[in-house]
Amino acid sequence: MRKTLTYRHDMDIIEKMIKKDRYLKPLFEHITEVTITLSDDYFLSLVGAIISQQLSGKVAQVIYQRFLAFYEQDVTPENIVKTDKEALRQLGISYQKVSYLKSLAEAVLDGQVDIDAFENMADEAIINELVQVKGIGRWTAQMFLMFSLGREDVAASLDLGLRKAYAKLINKEVSVKDFENYSDKWKPYRSIVSYYLWKSTDQPKEGKS
Repeated sequence: MRKTLTYRHDMDIIEKMIKKDRYLKPLFEHITEVTITLSDDYFLSLVGAIISQQLSGKVAQVIYQRFLAFYEQDVTPENIVKTDKEALRQLGISYQKVSYLKSLAEAVLDGQVDIDAFENMADEAIINELVQVKGIGRWTAQMFLMFSLGREDVAASLDLGLRKAYAKLINKEVSVKDFENYSDKWKPYRSIVSYYLWKSTDQPKEGKS
């Protein structure tokens, strides 16, 4: 069963964020509510993140649905390891991403990535574990924290969309380092501010893998 997170502009958390950063006030006034649906199948969530890297949302969704149909919704590490590379390539997945998917599946099977332990692990420990897998970088790991585990204090400074959205609020260009510094004010709710920033642009997440 999928879990949803809902944040409203009249919550105490939001009021605290505005007090910490005055530039956020128009953001929360414009968007009264944000709802995030968490992905409860952690392995599938990571698979989807790899497939969608560097693709438009529409193209990624087409390939992802084709991928799900191929496996008849039964996407497991075992099934991916057993699948011929050419069969996955025929779904529209690049050879590079096919190698990434197989690396992830193997990492889960051999215990290098212990998905079942993630619920009780700290954010940085999860990131450090995931980035050992070929094809998963810090940005992808952070998206996993936010949209699968629902962690509330992630600063995805590599995300171009977030930086552009905040730059619009402060009317000033925002670098990766700038975003990290600005977002320090939002602790321990940096993810929540990010959800609102993404919503303000109505654009898909766009970062480095």
